[in-house]
Amino acid sequence: MNPEYTGVGIYITTGRGEALLNLREVGPNIKWSGLWTIFGGRRDPHESDPVQTAVRELREELGLGVRPEQLLPFTPRTDMPDQDNRLFHLRWDGDLADLVLGEGQDMRLVRLDELERWGVPEHVVRNFGQLRESVPRERGLVSTASGGLVVRGDGRVLLIRHRRSGWWLPPGGRGEQGEAPARTAAREVEEETGITGVADRLLLLGFLTDKAALFPAAVRQPRAYPCHLTLFHIAVEDPDAIQVRLAEDEVTDARWWDVAEVITATDPRLIDQANAEMLRLAYAAYLNPAAGPAYLEW
Repeated sequence: MNPEYTGVGIYITTGRGEALLNLREVGPNIKWSGLWTIFGGRRDPHESDPVQTAVRELREELGLGVRPEQLLPFTPRTDMPDQDNRLFHLRWDGDLADLVLGEGQDMRLVRLDELERWGVPEHVVRNFGQLRESVPRERGLVSTASGGLVVRGDGRVLLIRHRRSGWWLPPGGRGEQGEAPARTAAREVEEETGITGVADRLLLLGFLTDKAALFPAAVRQPRAYPCHLTLFHIAVEDPDAIQVRLAEDEVTDARWWDVAEVITATDPRLIDQANAEMLRLAYAAYLNPAAGPAYLEW
């Protein structure tokens, strides 16, 4: 290996069409200061092998241990700002929660077709594009979540107050491995409110991006977005005698709401736009079974 290289850069991609990026610290002597870019760094004086440097940088910056053979040399088609850097491509499909950020302000998985929106340097965007063309694409892997609309005899719906966001939402959550959406909805309703029922009718199918995130850190959860969301009506034995028992580790309150009051509220602390629209469409589908389920992209 050439000992004259000055540093390394590692382009990390996932099979879901994402790039793992690092938000650099801000400072006069920091390369790409304050920008989202790739991981990597300068060669230590004792290092003569770029692979050795890349392995060390990943361990220091992400707490990520990789084998040398996992790092594939990468040669861009176009000129680079740092001609003495050695570049590698790493295919990684782990969980973001398992990584430990050692350098920079933040890390994030960003879809390859949205890199420009995040202000990633132009040459880095081009190189990820080159990698995207050269790596066989896999079938899309999308997270799933399901919620339940519990309606009382007087037409009011049950909403829970989300502990982390503070918003009022229908009970629901992420699906477990191999779990059918209707089962997820019924399980989440029972876990969060103590209400036992059956998901008897699909009211809404949604495709959510990170614009619909419930709280800022949600986008950093592994494979949180994009997400397929289903919302079901939860049929209970006696709609006029429903008893609520909260799961206090997940929710702080529960209340029966008039839907019109919630979706027209002007207080942004009550509900976010995405969930207000989902609630409006789902309740309309509940009132009009012949119309079938609604569809929403957000």
